[in-house]
Amino acid sequence: MKGTLLTYSADGQIAERGLTEPPSAADLQSIVGGWIELVPSFNTCRVGNDVRHCRVFCNEDGKRENLPVNVVATAARYDAMKRQGLMNSSFDDFLVGAVAIVIGDRELMEGL
Repeated sequence: MKGTLLTYSADGQIAERGLTEPPSAADLQSIVGGWIELVPSFNTCRVGNDVRHCRVFCNEDGKRENLPVNVVATAARYDAMKRQGLMNSSFDDFLVGAVAIVIGDRELMEGL
């Protein structure tokens, strides 16, 4: 089991940590600062020149809590949606607060 946990902070910082097992719900909650929500339509991520399957988590109540917009994570989500043909001119959703992205081998991803 092998993978990577990326944390995209709302201030634009990106942290990376290696994984040998899926992160726990408590780990993800600690990163996003509350209850976790799987981000819909964000299941591929660019890693260098590659596109990898991923799972992305945000704070379920982030918008109600007025967390700051996460420009980097929102741009990555838009990129993923474009690759899937889901992006259109009326889409205006955005991500807020810290976002956790899990990328890994099949075994790790199945454990999420």
